Amino acid sequence: RFPYLCYKNGGGAFLVPYLIMLAVGGIPLFYMELALGQYHRQGAITCWGRLVPLLKGVGYAVILIAFYVDFYYNVIIAWALHYFFASFTSELPWTRCNNTWNTPECVGLAISKESEFSNNETSLDWFNFSEVITEVTNWTKNSIRTPVQNITFLTHQPTVDIVASSLNLAPEIFSNNTTDFNNTDTVAILRKRNQGASSAAEYFNRGLLELHKSGGIENLGIVKWDMALCLLAVYLICYFSLWKGISTSG
Repeated sequence: RFPYLCYKNGGGAFLVPYLIMLAVGGIPLFYMELALGQYHRQGAITCWGRLVPLLKGVGYAVILIAFYVDFYYNVIIAWALHYFFASFTSELPWTRCNNTWNTPECVGLAISKESEFSNNETSLDWFNFSEVITEVTNWTKNSIRTPVQNITFLTHQPTVDIVASSLNLAPEIFSNNTTDFNNTDTVAILRKRNQGASSAAEYFNRGLLELHKSGGIENLGIVKWDMALCLLAVYLICYFSLWKGISTSG
């Protein structure tokens, strides 16, 4: 979590207070915990009970904190395990918007001519992509009149040139927000989808967690058995890694 916390709290400026607290509090407390455990050869509860019986509750607090942190991080590892198994499919489920959990605002991470294009429309749905479109000249339809909208990937000049030349238009036309054109050979509807939700985000929030099916903590919903099995697998891995003592983990 350190890179995320560093980025969230100011980037490089976060390192100054972090390193100070690490030297003043983090490393000394960590060393004390290791030294007490090695010297007494007991767990946290017994160790603190021997040192200061009045502070035996500190040992219980240490166990309780480890218990809660274990729940938190094992769930994250279970998510990663779920993604690991999902990545073995022929088509990654978080790259498309043709799934049952997707919304109309979904923006796919990839283009599929078979799934995204219909007989009446030719469309390119992009989300922060800058790849050069080389197949646009092969997508044709009957002559219509439709707006062209400026989107992120059109700011890259090689892409602008290819799209403009394939539509027989000047590259400067894409600097406007909307422009009408009439072309009998190739027509591409370039949709501005900057306000949409990525298919990856919808897969996590709606496909994996199914947050849209719950109105709050009072409505937990049913058990997601795929995630429950992943969480069980994580606990089994942790158990068999440590069942003969900490020495089995190296």
